[in-house]
Amino acid sequence: VELIYNPNSIDELINNMNVYMDNVSGELKFISSQPFDGDYTVYNLSGQKVQSGKMMNSVILDAPSGIYLVDVKIDGKSRQFKIFK
Repeated sequence: VELIYNPNSIDELINNMNVYMDNVSGELKFISSQPFDGDYTVYNLSGQKVQSGKMMNSVILDAPSGIYLVDVKIDGKSRQFKIFK
């Protein structure tokens, strides 16, 4: 089995990804048209790490109401999202 690494597909994946907060369920949702495997870290606006882990379709965000920055990392590439809880 030969794995072919295409850095352009990683760029496309992370650029087309979306993250949003479902305040009804309390879940942080990771949306992509392609399968993904990466990590996320949530920071408050003071820069303190609030939560981190492996990305799944959704994770419970255990934090008080407020504005947060979500850093998504896939194969060394990262993108930040602002969410409101």
